[in-house]
Amino acid sequence: FKEAYLSVRRPLLQLLHTAAGGEGKLAEEGWEVLCTGHSMGGSLAMLLSHELSEALPRNRISMYSYGQPRTGNSAFAARYDRANGDSFRIVNEWDVIARFPRAQNASVFDYEHAARTVLPNYLGCDEGIWVSTSHINHRRH
Repeated sequence: FKEAYLSVRRPLLQLLHTAAGGEGKLAEEGWEVLCTGHSMGGSLAMLLSHELSEALPRNRISMYSYGQPRTGNSAFAARYDRANGDSFRIVNEWDVIARFPRAQNASVFDYEHAARTVLPNYLGCDEGIWVSTSHINHRRH
């Protein structure tokens, strides 16, 4: 995912700066940026929102992804969750892509989910939707 992100990073940041009114304007307080994507695009949205949250701490950076696979390792997930409070992964509970790469072999493949998980139409919930109460509760889902 990192290589894919780096391939679109520069044009994305240029578009953001242009939308904000020029270089340096995005660093001013008060901007709200919403990063969103589906599947691999969700992973790219996560990487962009993380970079922006660290670079622009006075602004509100949100991330909503749909069907996003695990994007980074456990260290990245922990760092992301500390820096990015307004982040949600919307997942169909039967979507296999959102469960890859598999987390069972953490010693070989150290991939973890970051952001809060939202399961619409979740079978185990009377309200029909389940939202993790913290970033920690959902790591292995």
